[in-house]
Amino acid sequence: MGAVVGRQTFSATGQYLLVEAGTGYGQGGWQIAVVGASWTGSGVLKQRTSPPGSAVALGSAITYYLVNDGSSATAALTAAANVIVQNVGSDLYFDYTHTSGTVTVTVMAAGELIGSEEGLLPVLNPVFTGTMTGPAITLTGALTVGTKVVSTTALATPSALVATAFNAFASTVSGAVLMGYGTTGDVTLKNRAGTTVAYVGPNTTAFTCVGAVTSTGNLTVGASTFVVTAATGAVAVSGLITSTAGGVNTFSAARSGLSQELRVINTSASNNSYSEIAVGTSASNETGRLIAMCPTTALGAPLFADGVTLESLGAGGLSLSATHATGLIRMYTGATPTLALTIAANQAATFASSLAITGALTGATSVISASPTGGLGYGTGAGGAQTQATNKQTGVTSNTITTAITMNNEALAADAITAFTFTNSAIAATDTVVVVHESAGTSGAYVCNAFPAAGSAVISVANRSAGALGEAIVLRVTVFKSVSA
Repeated sequence: MGAVVGRQTFSATGQYLLVEAGTGYGQGGWQIAVVGASWTGSGVLKQRTSPPGSAVALGSAITYYLVNDGSSATAALTAAANVIVQNVGSDLYFDYTHTSGTVTVTVMAAGELIGSEEGLLPVLNPVFTGTMTGPAITLTGALTVGTKVVSTTALATPSALVATAFNAFASTVSGAVLMGYGTTGDVTLKNRAGTTVAYVGPNTTAFTCVGAVTSTGNLTVGASTFVVTAATGAVAVSGLITSTAGGVNTFSAARSGLSQELRVINTSASNNSYSEIAVGTSASNETGRLIAMCPTTALGAPLFADGVTLESLGAGGLSLSATHATGLIRMYTGATPTLALTIAANQAATFASSLAITGALTGATSVISASPTGGLGYGTGAGGAQTQATNKQTGVTSNTITTAITMNNEALAADAITAFTFTNSAIAATDTVVVVHESAGTSGAYVCNAFPAAGSAVISVANRSAGALGEAIVLRVTVFKSVSA
């Protein structure tokens, strides 16, 4: 072939002339191909520095350029290589140190095709290390790149495209840029089977994923809605979801006939792990959150193990609203969800079972029991029991709202009245203190009364029978809270 300037095979150490100055070069200079058979050794490309006719003197290693990516080097060649030498003004030598095998070095005009029949791989690699000016390169077939395409100069964004056209270029601001023009999508990503995976809509900023989306980092959604169109599509994010758009941001999934779910799942089983959906007006102003705790949490109230907490962090508190004219608020509990509380549109609340209150119950109107057997009263824990010592005038102390007092059995004469002080911190001066003869002694023989004061009441007991009675009767003293205004 005319393109091959020379080919030599070496199996011994030496300084070998590859090509004479100014001969056999192409537009890019000399192209040097190095191949070997079970070859180990080291060859350095050098150029002659001594004048013609004098003893050969070689300079230091010269710069060459790798054909595959255009990068420069001066290092010794120790394996198969394909390089370009641009300086063709001096004789080119191969300063070779041999170890084993044989190595073949072929010199050709840079940019020419070396056929496979010559023992080398087919190569067509015009290399431009400076600036190339002139018309654009037009390819009617495919462009095949062995490793990568490198763009070293940033370009301005080109003008709008027309149908079937695309641009790939580098931008100072945007980096690598791909532009296209299509009816369904301007830029489309397909898998190995040619199935569409994702696309940018025609002349829009909307990015559509056809299948599942998995993010191991943060997912930021801008002004456009994020849409999953496949019937089984899903969005899985291991980091954060951040929306930079104002107004209403929609996360939607078109799943005909199936449920629509937004899930935040923490797969860690470590102590105090949790999943959280937070809302607020900024990253530093979180005003509310929905938190699901792991089964082994030890953080305490209100974050209970294996539970869900709806929490308001702002001064405005927490509001739960059903605004439809007939809308109800319902609360269910139990392994088999059972209705526990219903709040109707007229604000009436209905509890399906008993209501236990650990604090005060205050009603702006009335508290009414409709139960024929329940009624109003005090439950277990509200009462106490005391026994009067010495005689029927001895004072008794109890600080419970209802108290059973067993009186001393001192005799009380017929038609006589006795009294004692009942000290009780639950009594206010305006309260109603009710005293009845509850048990023991003669039924119907006694009349009881109480005169309240702050922290106490004077209880009087009268014997209305015809004879003296020496009985340890039991009184029931109950305080009902009341006011004068």
